[in-house]
Amino acid sequence: MSWGVMWTLVEPKFYKPVDEVNVLTHLKQSGQFIWRSKHLRFMLGFVLIFSLGSDISYGYGQIYLKQLMFPVALFGVIYTLKSLLVTVAANLTSPLQKRFSGQNLFGIQMVMLAGLFWIMAVTNNYWIGALCFAAVAIPHGLFGISKSGYMHQNIESHQRATIDSMFSFVVAVMFLIVEPIFGLLADIYSIKLPFLLIATIISIYSVYYFLVEKKKLT
Repeated sequence: MSWGVMWTLVEPKFYKPVDEVNVLTHLKQSGQFIWRSKHLRFMLGFVLIFSLGSDISYGYGQIYLKQLMFPVALFGVIYTLKSLLVTVAANLTSPLQKRFSGQNLFGIQMVMLAGLFWIMAVTNNYWIGALCFAAVAIPHGLFGISKSGYMHQNIESHQRATIDSMFSFVVAVMFLIVEPIFGLLADIYSIKLPFLLIATIISIYSVYYFLVEKKKLT
């Protein structure tokens, strides 16, 4: 009986809604929405600068630890500590948001990241360097949660996935340009030189953020 019913089933026709927006149009509209929103323009710039430090620390971490002559047998310990710190920081984000405004919390994250990169760039002590490398996970964990909350407050639900994807795409394009340059500098000179450049860029942006950007968001 079930076989007979199966052969009588017919696939319904698909009718395209008249007002359906294609992918390119949706991307264009989302891009325009980002440009018109001071909050999302800020967030895109912040994500680019923050990712420059946070993601590079992950990608070049083993090279950095090896250059400091950190014992290879302890690499797993440092990476485990890094993972634990991300989790702890992410869980602390909500309580911290009750004590600090979103703008101040973003500033704290950027200053922490800049400070850690300055220490990593100048220290020759492998324990100090390794612990600072692991501690980058703290602003990284805070940023992941606070960024998502901030974006969701300023994006319509039907645009969130697209705009998140656009942010990821722009960050990926940045790294296509930056990573070969940093890799070449690390190969010719030292991994500390890219870290020093990152510390300088983040520090300059931090000053700009507190003097200019933060005021625009209040």
